Amino acid sequence: DISPGFGNKTASDTIYDWAFDSSGRIIVIGHFHSYKIYRDVDTSCCEYIIRILNNSTGTLDTTFDSSGGIGRPWYHTGTYNEINSVYIDSSDKSNSIYITGDFQYWREYYSRRLAKINENGTYNTQFDVSYGWTYGTSKVYKDKLGRIIVGGFNRYYETSRATWNLRKSFTALNASTAETDITFDVSTGFSGGSVYDIKEDKFGNIYAVGSFNTHLGDSSICLIAKFDVS
Repeated sequence: DISPGFGNKTASDTIYDWAFDSSGRIIVIGHFHSYKIYRDVDTSCCEYIIRILNNSTGTLDTTFDSSGGIGRPWYHTGTYNEINSVYIDSSDKSNSIYITGDFQYWREYYSRRLAKINENGTYNTQFDVSYGWTYGTSKVYKDKLGRIIVGGFNRYYETSRATWNLRKSFTALNASTAETDITFDVSTGFSGGSVYDIKEDKFGNIYAVGSFNTHLGDSSICLIAKFDVS
């Protein structure tokens, strides 16, 4: 039976994704501005990203400080546009949170289209995305080799104004520093659309699906692609 108290009149708008951490808590992301706005508790303090407890009512976890979320300039708090995808790294129980979307900032930090957030909601400055991507990102995933795989609708991953890496719609990054993983060379990558989702099988092969119609100029690779583990 469905639990009647959990999530009842929860968010003010759309939820896009969620993930459990190693403690069973739930990170929820999407296009919302408040949590349980129709109740007398847990009201209007969260924008676009929250953490809730996995109990009978889905209580807001106030130890995770999203402080205003997105939809406002960087000199306020949170990020600066909506979040599309979330991945929690529970491999070492650090519960680091990776988020993708259309945002450009996390609080005062410029972190375009991708950010790594610590367990308490602070920005991880070692994972320096900086100028990031030219367009939006829609999916983030950590593979069995420990790489952060990011998909979306983009052309370049830019670690600085002087460093542009052509990584169309699909990129692998170092999970600690956000540096481009050159061993995963997608080069000119996908064309004609976006990558919407990423999965990995038990062997470590990576699959991408989306609206793209070519890969490296090969029109026979469209909508779904498989990358064999190396």
